[in-house]
Amino acid sequence: MFYWALYCFSVFCISHLLASTVKDFYMWICVLVFVFLITPAKIEISGIDYAPSFFTFIYNIVFEQNYSTRVLRPLIFSLPFGIIFVLISKKLKKK
Repeated sequence: MFYWALYCFSVFCISHLLASTVKDFYMWICVLVFVFLITPAKIEISGIDYAPSFFTFIYNIVFEQNYSTRVLRPLIFSLPFGIIFVLISKKLKKK
């Protein structure tokens, strides 16, 4: 559990650093990079271990020659929530 907390903090720092390079789109870049890197996926179908889905996908392609997009499915659900979060926060910020 501590590893996930450390990973979340590291991803937040990385997304903040990437987003701070472009001030106009800070919120968009920060939230989308954070969601993209933090979304977990099961490593194995029957297992209980989780890992970041993007890195699991890259690992499967490079080392296991497994081209399944099964581990990217959680991103299909989490990226729209990130986009909706940014849109709502932008709307509330204007008021």
